[in-house]
Amino acid sequence: MSDEREDLCSLSEGDFQGRESEWHAVLDRSVRACEELPNGFKLSLEGDGRIFAELARLAALEGHCCGWMKIDLSIGGTVPIALNITANAPGGKELIRLLIPAACQA
Repeated sequence: MSDEREDLCSLSEGDFQGRESEWHAVLDRSVRACEELPNGFKLSLEGDGRIFAELARLAALEGHCCGWMKIDLSIGGTVPIALNITANAPGGKELIRLLIPAACQA
């Protein structure tokens, strides 16, 4: 996966590991439900404005290094927070898989 990661993401290995840890710090404690999509994942999360703000910060950072990744984040509706992360590049879904909780990867 390292070669694919390098092709898709401009972060160094160390910076990627740090970013991966940041995603897990938020998602591991807040994911309520997951759905695998053909090109990514749809997550429903419990949380408040702080969780939403942290997800928005991470989404903005991803826009700088992973332009192939599409992140849709919304609050309200039937779940407190909805997060869709999809890829429009070969191998992108596998990279997204590294960022989400193992419970979402049945």
